[in-house]
Amino acid sequence: PKNWSLMLNLKCINFELHEDGIAFVNLNNKPVNALNKNLINDLISIVNYLETNKKCRLVIFRSLQKHFSAGADLKERKSMDSNQTFKFLDKVNSIFNRIENLQIPTIASINGAALGGGLELALCCDIRIASENSYVGLPETSLGIIPGAGGIFRLSKIIGMSKSKYWVFTAQKFTTESAYEDGVIDFMSKDDELLGVTLELAQEILENAPLAIKASKILFNNISIDSKDLNKLQKNSYSLVIDSEDKKEAIKAFLSKRKPSWKGE
Repeated sequence: PKNWSLMLNLKCINFELHEDGIAFVNLNNKPVNALNKNLINDLISIVNYLETNKKCRLVIFRSLQKHFSAGADLKERKSMDSNQTFKFLDKVNSIFNRIENLQIPTIASINGAALGGGLELALCCDIRIASENSYVGLPETSLGIIPGAGGIFRLSKIIGMSKSKYWVFTAQKFTTESAYEDGVIDFMSKDDELLGVTLELAQEILENAPLAIKASKILFNNISIDSKDLNKLQKNSYSLVIDSEDKKEAIKAFLSKRKPSWKGE
């Protein structure tokens, strides 16, 4: 495979794009995948690439270290004045929004800790899987700050207002099981089966028509806007698939009792 990390000039992420259309964003910023300037710049380079690449059908965010991500790099943060901090947070928010708005499905595959900004990154993904011994949380209020990269509104959209307030106000770290019960984590796996379970899930998604998935994702991304506009958006999303080759192929395949062969057109 190509050395993507060289090609995209990455410093703390190993990026891979496989034949089947799965892209791996492997966080690799020793020791705990702190979200420092380099890592955020790497994410920007990767998303620039993903937004224009037609071959990529699904993205998996995972870690090559012991933890998914322990959040902000507090050492680096300490050296920033409030102006620099805001500038940096704007950058983080902008790239997290772009990850959330990618038109292909995204999976966060969580091992070890996903805390603060690390969990905020996972919340940008469509689906979160965690190994049984990992733990997640938004501990910012215990550090005298608040989640500053979309964590408050993404969490409350996913699990509702009261539970999110409990997560943020108590700054607790939750076991995978508690996070699963609260709905922050969608699937659990044994520690040594995380990648396998993640790939199984990816496969279930990849079996379906690429264009139809893209159209659904566009609609999901716009769901929080006014309901009048939602009908219009649904129509727009539907128009992406109504005359597609994949739709014709699906009907042919159904009638001849075979699996469809998707072209993404």
